Amino acid sequence: MRTYETAFILRPALEEEALTTTVGRVIELIASGGGSIEHRDDWGKRRLAYEIGGERDGYYTILRFKADSPTLKGLERAFRLNEDVLRYLIIRWEAPARRQREPDVAAPASSAPSSGQPTTSLGPIGPAGKPSAGPPVTPEAESPEV
Repeated sequence: MRTYETAFILRPALEEEALTTTVGRVIELIASGGGSIEHRDDWGKRRLAYEIGGERDGYYTILRFKADSPTLKGLERAFRLNEDVLRYLIIRWEAPARRQREPDVAAPASSAPSSGQPTTSLGPIGPAGKPSAGPPVTPEAESPEV
């Protein structure tokens, strides 16, 4: 069995009892196929990013579960046939990879001689904080003599 995660949005007009019944049917469908629920997260009523079927809000529920392929097909069919489900998504869930800390490594010493002036990969940094294209411009060089 693989681990999957499903997120589904139910119509906002449903009463609390109907919400509980619909989510219960989804859980029962997974269990009847030999699957098991690992995690359940009810987000409650939230504003949708865009209108779906004339609705601006919806009840969000997320389930992480273990199931076989035939159970997934039955679950997807149940979502498609239930008019109270605005949207659904089923994905294969993979645990986040643990990041390993890399040992602190000292910065390599530069082999180029330092001129004492800050530099970038583009060259020396000019007075405006931008890389300069050449030697600094002097006031005499800026104004041409007429």
